[in-house]
Amino acid sequence: MSRSPKYSLARSIAERLERAAQQRAERQRRRREEAERQQRVAVAAARDRATVRCTVLVSRRAALAEQTGVPTEELAAELTAASAAIAGASSLGALHAEERRLDAIERRLVEARALAARDRQYAGDRLTETRRALGEVDPAVRQRFDRTGALEVSRLLAAVEATPAPAQADELARVAGEHLHEVLTARARYEQQRREANALLDELEVQLRGLADDARAADVRLKDGERLTASLELLRAELAEERPEEVLRLGRILAQRLRTAEEELDLTIDRISERRDVLRSLVQAMPGVGFAVVASSVREASDGTITVQAQRHGGEQLVVRVEDTGEDEHRVLYTTDTMVRQEATGTLGEGAVCTSLVEVIEKLQASARTQGFDMGRVTWEGAGDRQPPSQGGAVALPPPARQGLRRDQA
Repeated sequence: MSRSPKYSLARSIAERLERAAQQRAERQRRRREEAERQQRVAVAAARDRATVRCTVLVSRRAALAEQTGVPTEELAAELTAASAAIAGASSLGALHAEERRLDAIERRLVEARALAARDRQYAGDRLTETRRALGEVDPAVRQRFDRTGALEVSRLLAAVEATPAPAQADELARVAGEHLHEVLTARARYEQQRREANALLDELEVQLRGLADDARAADVRLKDGERLTASLELLRAELAEERPEEVLRLGRILAQRLRTAEEELDLTIDRISERRDVLRSLVQAMPGVGFAVVASSVREASDGTITVQAQRHGGEQLVVRVEDTGEDEHRVLYTTDTMVRQEATGTLGEGAVCTSLVEVIEKLQASARTQGFDMGRVTWEGAGDRQPPSQGGAVALPPPARQGLRRDQA
C-alpha cells in the first residue's frame, strides 16, 4: 500500500441529524418548562406580598378618614380595584404594575395627611397631624431618600415644639409634605428597580441551573460555568448592597452571556454525543474482528476527543480515536502497536500489515454505517497531519512518529 496521503470525509445521514435536532429541542423544552415552573412560584410569592401590602393600605386609609375627616372614597375604590387585579394577576409584570399602583396610593395617603395638617386651625393641632404624617414613613427611609429634607424637617419640628406659632407650624407642615413627596417618589422608583432586578436574577439563576444540569447529564463541561456562577453571585451581592440599577445593567449583559453559553452547550452536547455514538458503533464490532476493548482505556479529553484501546489474544493493540474537527465532521484515527514498530524501522506501508489493518477498519466502519453514519473509505494519514494519541495522553499506546490510519466523518 502506498505511503502517499489518502483520506475521505463522511457525514451523518439525515435521520441521525433529525434525531439530534429532536434531542436538542427536548432539552430546550425542559429548560423552558422549568423556567415557567419557577416563574409560577415567583408570581405566587409576589402576589402574597402585594396582597399583604394592599391590606395594610386599606387599614391606613380607614385610619386617615377617621382621624382627619379627609374624603378617601376615591382611594378606597382604587384599593378595591388593586386588590382584585392582584388576585387575578398571572405574571410578575402584572404584579409589578399593581405594586406601582400601590406606591401611588401610599403616596396619596401620606400627602393627604400632610395636607390635613395644614388645614388645622391651631398650631398644636398642625404639629400633631404633621407628626402623624411623618410617622407614616420610617425615619431611616426619609434620611436615605431625602437627607437634606429630613434635616430641615427636624429643624422646623424642634422650633415648633419650642414655640408653637401658627406661621412656623404652617411652614413645618408645608416642608414636611414636600419632603414626604420626595421620599415616597424616590422610594417607589427604587423599589421598582429592586423588584425588576430581583426578578431578573431569579430568572438568570434558573437558566444557569438548567444549563448546569444539562451539562452534568451529558457529562460535558459547561464553558465558563464557574465564571457565570461567580457573576451571578456578584450581582446578588450588588443587590444586597442596594444597587438595583447597576444590577439591571449588568444583569442584561449576563443574560446575553447565558444565551451564548446555551447555544455553545447545545452544540457541544450534539457533537460529543455524535462522537460517542461513532465510537460505540465501532466498539460493538470489535469482537467480530478479534479485538476485546480494554474498558479502563476509554478516555475523554477536555477538547472532546474520545479514545479507546482494544487488544487481540495475540497481544496486538488497536487504538481508535474520535476527535472534533471544529467543522461539520469528526475525524476517526486508527493505529496499532505493529504500525508503531514499523514506523520506528522505516518500513511502514510495506508488507501485509497495512492491508490487514485496513480490512479490520472497514469491518468496524461497516458497523458504524448500520448506526446511521456514512463512513468514508479508509486512507493513509500523510506527514504533517495530526498525530495519533501520545503515551502521555489518553491512551498508553506509543504513537507513530509521523503517520497513522484515519478516516474523516461528519
